[in-house]
Formats: sequence, C-alpha cells, structure tokens
Amino acid sequence: QIGAIAFSPDGSIVAAGGYGEVSFSSASTRKALGKVTGLTEAVRTVAFSPDGKYFAVGAGRPAQEGEIKVWRTGESFWTNPRLQTVKAHRDCVYALAFSPDGKLLASTSYDHMIYLWDPATGQQIKPLKEHTDSVFDLAFSPDGKWLASGGADRTVKLWNIASGKRIHTLGSSTEGVNTVAFHPSGKDVAASGFDRTIRIWDITGSGD
Repeated sequence: QIGAIAFSPDGSIVAAGGYGEVSFSSASTRKALGKVTGLTEAVRTVAFSPDGKYFAVGAGRPAQEGEIKVWRTGESFWTNPRLQTVKAHRDCVYALAFSPDGKLLASTSYDHMIYLWDPATGQQIKPLKEHTDSVFDLAFSPDGKWLASGGADRTVKLWNIASGKRIHTLGSSTEGVNTVAFHPSGKDVAASGFDRTIRIWDITGSGD
C-alpha cells in the first residue's frame, strides 16, 4: 500500500511512502532510484521543502508515538544518514508541510496537536493547540505568514505563524475536514472532507 506521494520541486523525483519505507523513482524514466527503510510502521505523509533542501517523512505507531525523519537533499540523498529524527506527537503523524521558505516544518497528528519544527536542527519552534480532535491536514499561505489546518472537529483554523495564535476558526462542515488549501493569491482558503462538500472562504478580513 502506498500512503503518500510527492514530487521533488524540480519535478525530477517521485517519492512514495509505504509500510516502513519510502521509495524514490525517476519522474522521466520511471526507473527506481533507491529507497529508505526502517521507518516506524505506515508512512502517511512525505514532503519536499519548496527550496529543495529537505525531504521529510511522517509515520508512527497508532496511539503510541509519532515519528518525523528529515534528510538534507542532494544526489542520491536517500543513501545518506538522515539529518534529523524527531519523536513528535503521541500518535501517528498524519500530515507535514514546509513553509514557502523551507525554514519551518509543520506536523499534524491524531493527538489533536500541530507543531512547528526547525528542519535543520529538529528543534520544536512552537505548538499550536486549539483543535479538539484529530488534525488531518495543513497548508501554509503563499507568503508563509499563516497556516490553515483542518480536522475531525469539523473546523478549519487559521494561525498566525509569528505569534503561534489562532486568528480565526472557519466552521460550517457537517463532518470532519480532511484537506485544506490556500489560493495562490493567499486571499482564499478551500477545505473539504467527509461531507463531500468543498467550501471556500475569503480570509482577507481575518486579521494579521
């Protein structure tokens, strides 16, 4: 089973996460390039930083611990030792997202928490705690100032990255929210989930 997939920023590599491993293939030739193994159970999310410097994997054991591993990219980087291993969350890591400048890595989990990390050091920058149930997805705004998150508590929350404070809660879903996205302009947030409805909010008046 493949639980996560991502292209590298230059489009040359496809990463696919399975059970305990991530495989890498050439996007042009479709040939296998290599893999990393030894990950904790199912890989649920993989992400390249937009600047192409880092590759991150989220996994973990249900109801026990989450795991994030980060590599510094480069030629055949999957053959190199990982840069960081972070024991993050008290449950599986469900989603990862890099900030546009690649200096922050956000993670979510079934444990209701969001954390911001420094991918270079593995140090926690700040926790974001206001969701009351599992958090399924998150996305940075194009300018990197805001983070949107959605989860099983049927809400989409907007966070100010600098302060770590929730600045708005968008809640009209009748079921859990499992995917969120910013418009390229940064003015709108879209979300959808188990009620099979796409909702779009204009957030220009949400504050700084």
